[in-house]
Amino acid sequence: MSHIAHVACPHDCPDSCLMDVTIDHGRAVSVRANADHPFTRGALCAKVNKFLDRVYAPDRLLHPVRRVGPKGPGARFEQISWDEAIASVCRQMRVAIDQHGPQSILPYSYRGNNGVYQSNGLDRRFFHALGASTLARTICAGGLYGALAYSDVFFGFAPEGLVNSKLIIFWASNPLNTGFHVWPLVQAGLVTSEQIAELAAGLAGVPVGAVTPDQFDSPDLVMASRNFGSASYWGTDLSAQIIASDRLSVTAGYSFQSQECFDFDEDGDCPGTDDLALNAPSHKGSLGFAFTDRIRGFLFDARWRFSDGFEMRSGVFAGAVDGYHVLDVTTGYQLPFQPNARLELTVYNALNN
Repeated sequence: MSHIAHVACPHDCPDSCLMDVTIDHGRAVSVRANADHPFTRGALCAKVNKFLDRVYAPDRLLHPVRRVGPKGPGARFEQISWDEAIASVCRQMRVAIDQHGPQSILPYSYRGNNGVYQSNGLDRRFFHALGASTLARTICAGGLYGALAYSDVFFGFAPEGLVNSKLIIFWASNPLNTGFHVWPLVQAGLVTSEQIAELAAGLAGVPVGAVTPDQFDSPDLVMASRNFGSASYWGTDLSAQIIASDRLSVTAGYSFQSQECFDFDEDGDCPGTDDLALNAPSHKGSLGFAFTDRIRGFLFDARWRFSDGFEMRSGVFAGAVDGYHVLDVTTGYQLPFQPNARLELTVYNALNN
C-alpha cells in the first residue's frame, strides 16, 4: 500500500523545502516538491530531484570497508564489521595522541545531511574531552560570518520580508544557482517604472536643505557621487604568521598605497573641491601575538596597530585624519565546568593614545 509523506529536505540549506515523498511498501519511489508550500512553490533543486538515485544507488556504501594493499588506482577494499572499524580508528587515535599529543587530531566536518545533534552536539563533546584541535565550522559559511562581522545583520530574517526591503546585498552568495527560491521574492520587491515616476513627481515638490562643513565652497549642495574620470595608483597588502609553538603565535600585516589624493586641477592643494581623495592612509599595519594554554584554559592576545595620517573628503566631512598608534589587549579563561563557555575581556586602545 502506497502513501505520501510530507517531509523537510535533509540538506543543510536555508530553503528547507517541503517534499512530497511517495512510499510504496516501505520504499520511497518518488520525490516531488510540495506545490502548496509558500516558499518551496513546487520546485526542488537538481540535487534533491535526484535524491532517490543516490539513496538506492547499487554502489552506495552501506558497511565499513578497509583498504587492502597500496593506495591509488586499482586499490582494493574489504568489508569489515562496525566493531573492527571502531577499534581500528581508536587504535590510530591513541598512537597519534601518544606520539604527538591530542591536538594532532583534527575533527574535520560540517553539516551536509546531519541534524543538530550530529552537527553541533555529540561529536563536539567527544573531541573537546579528548583535547583535539578545534575547527572553525565555516567551511562553506565564511562569507556569511564576514557579513555579520561588518554589519548589524541578524539571524532569523524571514525571506518573505525581502519584498519590502529597500536594499538587498548578496554577500558571497549567488541565489540564482544556490538559492533560487529566494530570487522570485527579490524580483517581487523591485521598483517598477510607474512607481519611479510617481516617486519623482512627489519629490519634485519637497523642499531640500543640506548641512555642510565650513570647508565646502558651496554650502547649499553636497555631491554624494561624482565622476572624476581616470586615476591610477598601486598598492600592496602583506601578511605573515609565525607559529612558534602550540601555545604561541605571532602575526603581522602591512598595507601600502602609492597615492592618497589626486590633484586633478594641479593647484598644489589636495584635496580641493576638484580633487579626488582616496580617504585612506599610505601606510598602515599591525603586529600581534597570541598565547593560548589549552590545558589551563588561559588565553592572552595583544595587537599593536598603526596608521599614517591622511586628508579626507567624504560626504559631509572634509579635513585631516590624524595618524595613530594603538594597543588592543584580550585575555580569556575557558570555564572548566562548561567546555563551550569562555570568559573574555578586551581592552581597545589600552594606552589611551
